[in-house]
Amino acid sequence: EDAVDERYTRHAIEPSDHVRVVEPLARVRPLSEVARIEIVEHFPNDSVETLAGPNNGIKWDELTSRSPDELRSIPELFVFKASEVGWRNLKPILEQIVKSPNFEARKQLRSKLYDCTQQQWQDSQFPLGSDGKPPRIKGGMNHDYNQKLLRNAQKILVNDFVYCVDKKMKMSVGTANRLHLGLTWLFTGCPEKVTEILIEAIKNPNGKEGFTLHVHNKYAAWSIYSGVGRTVANEHSLRFIYDNLITKWEDCGQLKQDKYLLAAVSHPLARRYLARQILNEDKERFQRVKRFLCQQLDNIICRISDPRPNRQPVTELQYVIMGFRGLCQIRYKNAEWFPADGREAREIYEKFYHPVISSLIKNIRFENRKKFMKRLLELSIPYLVGEGVDPTMPSGF
Repeated sequence: EDAVDERYTRHAIEPSDHVRVVEPLARVRPLSEVARIEIVEHFPNDSVETLAGPNNGIKWDELTSRSPDELRSIPELFVFKASEVGWRNLKPILEQIVKSPNFEARKQLRSKLYDCTQQQWQDSQFPLGSDGKPPRIKGGMNHDYNQKLLRNAQKILVNDFVYCVDKKMKMSVGTANRLHLGLTWLFTGCPEKVTEILIEAIKNPNGKEGFTLHVHNKYAAWSIYSGVGRTVANEHSLRFIYDNLITKWEDCGQLKQDKYLLAAVSHPLARRYLARQILNEDKERFQRVKRFLCQQLDNIICRISDPRPNRQPVTELQYVIMGFRGLCQIRYKNAEWFPADGREAREIYEKFYHPVISSLIKNIRFENRKKFMKRLLELSIPYLVGEGVDPTMPSGF
């Protein structure tokens, strides 16, 4: 149950306690004073994967100053490790949920779960890692118990959610939102069944899912769209986002600032290995997603924001940055679709340093949030033009 999946690479979702090991290998030709180098990574299952190379004809005096294009133009996925502090705050609530006798008794607990998970993510104290698992406390104490507790609590909460939707239960917007928000704030830890129901509510607003979850309400719709973005993890759902939802935006004139769609599009782009595969399937799909992100960025610079709930342009900026991080990922297979040395990439890069963008970040009220946004910008945008830095790489070869 706790085995490391072979798909957990630097480009997918890492185990919470995974420590990355990367090293260069040189194939030397002494007489010519050149070497061919490869960058390889070692994984928990003892496998090795080549990240970049080989490069032909690198002279010895260049080895300390030159890194492969792949490391400068393609950022890693946006992953995070589980925090012991975050888990300790979440664990008592999960225990109460497991012990709760019935649906009504869990109503208050669902609100507590939402408040806890949202606050933890805001404080960067993630109760679960990107792999959806709690942290492995030193010594492995109670890890099996924690995993079982998480699964049991999830099962109870999902059953409650499914029951309410199937019965088309009448409830307030706030109550409906709490049925799924606590789960979607678990990101990869959210069971896929929840994501499927949320997507169905978007597809069919007048169906039982849309009716029960109040998808026509702007507050409920924000919870649903952002929840889908945080949790979507299968190919069919990703194609729905990048084809059907983008088409709806295009049909409205291709100019609208749409924070809801931006959340659904950008979260998986930045976090999901599968998103890269889906975009690489179809150049036109990639171009349409890129066009959407470019328009959202232009709107931010023109101070056009989405007037619906959570009116914070800096949130839209964060999503746009995450989206472009994801777009750079297609360069592994189709670099010519979005060349790092191309004019378009340079123009997008320059827009991120527009005075309006700088002002948005400067005026962020909370210092932690401001620091996060500055770092996200600094560690993301240079990759657009092949000037990124991989902080996990050794300083010299």
